[in-house]
This record gives sequence, C-alpha cells and structure tokens, in this order.
Amino acid sequence: MTSHVPGRGLPKVTFDRAMKKQCVALFKSVDIDQSGCLDECELLAAMRAQGLTDAQLEDARSLIKQFDLDGSGKIEIREFVKLMEATMAEDLYNDYINAIFAYVDKDGSGEVSKEELRKLFEITEADSELIEGSVALAWETADTDRDGILTKDEFRLVLSTLPTEAVQRSFDMFCRNNK
Repeated sequence: MTSHVPGRGLPKVTFDRAMKKQCVALFKSVDIDQSGCLDECELLAAMRAQGLTDAQLEDARSLIKQFDLDGSGKIEIREFVKLMEATMAEDLYNDYINAIFAYVDKDGSGEVSKEELRKLFEITEADSELIEGSVALAWETADTDRDGILTKDEFRLVLSTLPTEAVQRSFDMFCRNNK
C-alpha cells in the first residue's frame, strides 16, 4: 500500500450494491475451503487476483491484523468489503493527488512553485490575506527539504493543511467525474 496524508485517514469510499456484489464474488472465488472466511493463503490469492503479483504472505497477514474486526484471525465477507473499500480509497486518492498535482504544475516541470500553489488557493479563496496565509502554512508544512519547490510527495503534505471536509468533498467530486 502507498502512503497518504499524514495525520488523517484517507477520504472515505463506500461501495454501492453492485460493487459489493463484485467483492462477494471475488471473496467466494478465493474462499477455497468454502468456510466463509479467508485465511492468509486465501487472502494472498485474492491479492494476486487483483493484480498484486508481488504480494507476499506477510502482506496478507498484515491486512488480516488491520481488517479482522472480530479477532478471528481470518477475514469474513463484511471485513473483506471494508478491506476492498479501503484499497479502492487508497488507489483513487493516489489518482486524485496525481490529477491535482498535474493541474497545479502548469509548466509540467514535475515540481510545484510557490506561485503555482498560490494559483490553486486563489481558486478556493477570495480574500488575498487568506490566500497568502494558506500558501505560507502549506509551504511551511510541505517544503520539507526547504529547497523552494514542492515535489509530488511534498505536495501530498499540502492536503494536510486543508480541512478534512474540503478534501472529502473534492475527492468525492473527483471520484464521480472519473468513474
């Protein structure tokens, strides 16, 4: 799994009925012993079926520790759906970051300047003092190596300065527009 905004969880993704049915179908296809639970080997098979060909048994164990809500040591269907929602949220969040970064990086340099960041804040803020304060706070938080530019990884930190609700609304709109 890849990283996300420190200090806050990923924006939420909730599957509709059709997506849940797809999760149940995948679950049943890898529940080899038909126990209604996935052990670490079966979960590893599910991970590989989803394209995670480099996944190892330790990765499956880690997911079981994270998503086994009832402490059974296995993943039941409802836990599997939560796991898949979290995985999709992470994948979509990475796409979201890439899209915003590409939008802000007007010159295509692969880095964001303070001026490019200021233009992003101008879209959402009308008050010039708020814009300058937002840029200053974001820059202080994100420019970790103090080189005067933001890499994509540093740009992710900018989102940690924004209200959670604003990020969730923006993320939801991104997801709707990218189905």
